[in-house]
Amino acid sequence: MRKVGAFSNQSGDSLGTALAGTSGELSTIACPFCGAGCSVALVDGEAFPLLGDPSARGALCQRGWSAGELLFSPLRLVGARLRERGGTAVAVSVDVALERSAARLADIRGRHGGASIGILASARLTLEELRLLGDLARTIGTPHLDSMQRLGCVPEPSRGLDAIDGASRLTVVATDLAVRHPQAYRRVLEALERDVPVRWVGSQETALARLATERIHCLPGREVETAAQAVRDDELVLWSSEPALHGQGGPALRRFGGSRVVRLGDYVNQRALLAAGAFPGADGWSAYEMLLRAAAGELKALLIFADDPFEFFPDLAARAFAALEFVLVGDAVATRTTEAADAVLPGALLAEKTGTLVAADDSRRMLEAAHSPPAGISEGDVALRLVTLLGGEAGGARTPAFALGPDGPAADEPTSAFPFVAALDASTLWCGHALVQATITARREAWGPRADFPDGWVSLCAADAKALGVRSGWTVRVESDGGAVQLAVRIDGRTAEGTVGIPMSCWERAGTVLGALALDPCLRIPVFRPRPVRLSRT
Repeated sequence: MRKVGAFSNQSGDSLGTALAGTSGELSTIACPFCGAGCSVALVDGEAFPLLGDPSARGALCQRGWSAGELLFSPLRLVGARLRERGGTAVAVSVDVALERSAARLADIRGRHGGASIGILASARLTLEELRLLGDLARTIGTPHLDSMQRLGCVPEPSRGLDAIDGASRLTVVATDLAVRHPQAYRRVLEALERDVPVRWVGSQETALARLATERIHCLPGREVETAAQAVRDDELVLWSSEPALHGQGGPALRRFGGSRVVRLGDYVNQRALLAAGAFPGADGWSAYEMLLRAAAGELKALLIFADDPFEFFPDLAARAFAALEFVLVGDAVATRTTEAADAVLPGALLAEKTGTLVAADDSRRMLEAAHSPPAGISEGDVALRLVTLLGGEAGGARTPAFALGPDGPAADEPTSAFPFVAALDASTLWCGHALVQATITARREAWGPRADFPDGWVSLCAADAKALGVRSGWTVRVESDGGAVQLAVRIDGRTAEGTVGIPMSCWERAGTVLGALALDPCLRIPVFRPRPVRLSRT
């Protein structure tokens, strides 16, 4: 039996023909991980690439191969629960959880006003669900709606991956395609085979840096200005979230705007956050600001839909949750955020939803549920029920335009006193992601460094490690003019001389001490500004 595919505009292909004689049930779903937009065939929960899919083209990355594992993950949430502060969570029906949550929210709104409540959205939601969150914000009376998964997302559409196939010249800025965006990497390798000139501009020793026709090395935080000096008008430029995460999102948008750009999204439905208005307006707080305001006692309640603030900012999230009066979380999988919540509602995976995905070029693709969620509800259902219980109506939210703010400061140059540059290593983006943790295949790949270095690490090249007299696993002191942090050394062939790679799991810890963690005023996202540092053995 062939069920309705996740992408209703996809027809059967050779894989479907090949599997037609098997006893397994075949369905087609959207890969729930990055922004490549691949379709995945599932046979009894096992994932396979679709030969006819324009994104996958018969191949999947490790995350894609693990997509089917999510349906049967032991981390799936299958019921609702409530707990009193300091107490133990108790299983309740979904109706009871919703009714009590609505009562708590009404009470907080009555005592502190609607603006005392914030909402965190997610790129794991459909466009329609995100719009329902806008309705919920309007019903509550809060301007605070955003997502931690808006990291690196810029308010301009992009060309699709197929633009790489027809490009006469290519420049890749900063991103490690082989690790971060394998489907784009495949296309760039095919371009090299066609003798298309490919330029690499960045600070890491990536696989593409070694294969590119031309390579331009620069310091972290200088990739945009360096690439802008080299790029010609007839080139296609590929970049992902690295410039934005280093605080250079505004300059990147100005230098690499227009139709000759492929901006590679980190998350599957990241563009829908912008299409639905799930971002802060002039009087609203960003996701990171909500955590700061909650920790300071200014925000009283937080509603979280498939987002996980503990992923990158566990210390701040813990302080925020401790100060909040009420936290509600709706999600398909268990996370540290669901463990700390006062009310937990089960959600659904993309494979279990009907709705719309927004691609990087702003085109729309329709999803049809290929499976049923175990609890029978989705995050959108939770939002709609809360709208009704709080006396609101769905369908009235409007989508504002995202307003760019001023650029943040440029990255600092190294000095004789601080000769190294510490920068965020975005290739570790997926290591702590909720969906990766709920799989076996993707988690095994992502968890390797964390297994070796459970307390965090810094990446150094072999030459710098030798000059310092340290080996892998030894501890070094990383010091800026703002403070110092001690972390284990991980010798990584992708790290260039003179640079120190900070994994995403140490973003908050190292960034706070080194003075690198900041809020970018342009995109209103947290960033790690590359910082000059010095290293010493401990």
